[in-house]
Amino acid sequence: MKVLHYTPKFSVMSETFIYDQITGLARQDELEVKVVTSQLLNLTERPFSNLDLIPLRFDFHPRVTRKLAFGLEWLPLFLDYKKWKKLLSSYQPEVIHCHTGHGIKTVIHILDKLGLDIPILASLHGSDVTMEPLITKRYRPTLATANQSHQIYWTVPSAFLKQQAVSKLGLQPENIRVVYNAFNPIFFDKSKGNTLNHFKILCIGRFIKCKGQAYLIEAFANAKKVIPELSLTLVGQGPELETCKRLATKLFVKDCVSFIPYLEHAVIPEVIREHSLYIQPSLRDRETQQEESFGVAALEALVCGCPVAVSNSGGLPEVVADIKTPNAYIFEQANAPAIQNVIQQHFEKNEILDDVVPAFAADKFSQRRNLAMIEDSYNKLINKLLPSTARFLIYDPK
Repeated sequence: MKVLHYTPKFSVMSETFIYDQITGLARQDELEVKVVTSQLLNLTERPFSNLDLIPLRFDFHPRVTRKLAFGLEWLPLFLDYKKWKKLLSSYQPEVIHCHTGHGIKTVIHILDKLGLDIPILASLHGSDVTMEPLITKRYRPTLATANQSHQIYWTVPSAFLKQQAVSKLGLQPENIRVVYNAFNPIFFDKSKGNTLNHFKILCIGRFIKCKGQAYLIEAFANAKKVIPELSLTLVGQGPELETCKRLATKLFVKDCVSFIPYLEHAVIPEVIREHSLYIQPSLRDRETQQEESFGVAALEALVCGCPVAVSNSGGLPEVVADIKTPNAYIFEQANAPAIQNVIQQHFEKNEILDDVVPAFAADKFSQRRNLAMIEDSYNKLINKLLPSTARFLIYDPK
């Protein structure tokens, strides 16, 4: 089966789950995988051999391009239909797998312009459901109209995001499949356990409002008054970073809070194993409606053998929902006292995560399971959703 993946940028560092999924699918014997993108990023860290670049026709500042091409719906002016026609004519994909809402919009425009009827697996990931409908004109109507087509099927990484896609985008629930994000296999190593440094807390994520690091810092400062040995490591960058640094100074904990701007993905497992509690304090941003769609970082900590605490925001609770252990916690979002209570409760118990828990999580959220569900979705599109006579209506590469 020939599959063409389209993602607007290949590959964004925060979209590890997309890159891992594409490279994993490319290793399947039954599939031939090609990627097409509008912008190349991080190719040294994210190599891929079967890759085509079709840039947008106008090269403005990214914010200007986003505003014109998507916000004002001038997208057709930015698309090079001739190059797309040539690519589709030469490759002849049986399925196009689109990533992100704007990627889906782009491919729908192209196929409509070229008069092609090719099955589309449309993967929504988070803010393209929760936030984008509020800020981009015609976004919701375009995706809702696409949902009426017989050749499109949708995936989301959590039951939470499925509900959001139904309510905010007008999609039909029977056309949406929950395919949990997978973790990279480097995080699960049976030979390595958590070192249980009893007083080290870790949080990984961009410093944006919906990640909630400020509540964690406040909770940490209060918990430290009870447990003086505590330390906190925060990994990430973003617009809220300086605000959080000032808060740590204001609360007199700057000397025991480490801010690490970036870690290579390969070293994150060892960093996790040096800590004894991972906390994800995400929340729903009232202004942007942005909310955690799943929680890959929390999952990575769990399969590394680190106890995990997550807020009840978005899809985060689904990461630990079936975990049978007292060392996986769910607390109320945007609530520093609730986080403080979890911290103190955990360190008073002084327990490590049972070995069964990482193995259970590793199976439930395995790349093997993720890839099998995606491949099964391709087959459903080809065999059930698309009439065999309605494919590849034009293939003239001129």
